[in-house]
Amino acid sequence: MTRSSCLLALLCASGCNQGIEPMKRDFADPPPASSVVMVEDHPALIPTFPCSSCHADREPDPRPRKLVEYHTPKNGFDHGTKDGWCYRCHSLENIDRLRTTLGTPVAFSDPQDLCGSCHGDKLIDWKAGLHGLNRGSWNGPKLRQSCTFCHDPHKPAFEPMVPERPPDVLGERT
Repeated sequence: MTRSSCLLALLCASGCNQGIEPMKRDFADPPPASSVVMVEDHPALIPTFPCSSCHADREPDPRPRKLVEYHTPKNGFDHGTKDGWCYRCHSLENIDRLRTTLGTPVAFSDPQDLCGSCHGDKLIDWKAGLHGLNRGSWNGPKLRQSCTFCHDPHKPAFEPMVPERPPDVLGERT
């Protein structure tokens, strides 16, 4: 420390507060954050739902195998391993019902619970408001979109996109 900074520190420590009331601040409690989070229904992304419209007369086949009929990458199924597998997410007892990797039933209105059973890191981010789209008030009700609002459950990866041009900076472009 320099000599002048030592002198300043000594003055402040010994006499700066003599006869002066410390400033009192009123730290009011912030308003409580709203715990109301509504999950927005997803649009109909699957033209063949309900699955039983085709599978009603078929006996479920639980054997993992390469799908060669309708549910192929060419026809819109590309999720997970190259082989893909319906019963990874659909219930064997009722193909129109979903289940987690542990077999817990999941409603179609709660796809985040299903997706999170494999993509736990994304579910944590989604619950924290870091993944996906959230709308609403900071301290009020919020509307959050589920996984299937943005991702097709049978082909969740986005197609490659051409990036937009960066915004103009004042004076650089006309």
